[in-house]
Amino acid sequence: MRRSLRYYYLKLIRQRGTPEKIALGVAIGVFVGVVTPPFPFLHMLGAFAIAWLLRCSRTAAILGIWVSNPLTIPIFLALQMSIGRRVLGLPRTKMSIEALMTFLNDIPAHRNVLLAWGIGALLTGMIATVISYFVVRYAIQIYRQQKEEHRFRKRAAETAPLGGVTTDSNAATTR
Repeated sequence: MRRSLRYYYLKLIRQRGTPEKIALGVAIGVFVGVVTPPFPFLHMLGAFAIAWLLRCSRTAAILGIWVSNPLTIPIFLALQMSIGRRVLGLPRTKMSIEALMTFLNDIPAHRNVLLAWGIGALLTGMIATVISYFVVRYAIQIYRQQKEEHRFRKRAAETAPLGGVTTDSNAATTR
């Protein structure tokens, strides 16, 4: 898994384009991934379409949606429900299979739960989007700066005289 994460990190960081466009693509993907966890099919389509409309990195947007995966979806849903309930002032209810079945059997009667989730999802998505934009932009800028410094050092080493030998004929005769 660590190798896979490194691969996608490097794929993201080495993309062509400005750091801002790449970071915007990731931020779009993160927003779509965080806000729509119960609808995984729509992730890629939504992130791709929004990135295309805003003319930013579509590949970065697709990579950004993977913040929402089978391991993180339950965490996001619980966090979103908690935030939404607090914003709306709704009491906390115990989650169970019976409560889920009751909810699924009569969704229109539980509009407040859907509203709480929606508000929590939007707030969580906005926070995650802003954080991901600045983190990715900074990471790309640092990576490119280090890459440029490495190129500069490599060029300087290639053009420097070997072993510190001078070609000045006067230096050899004055000793």
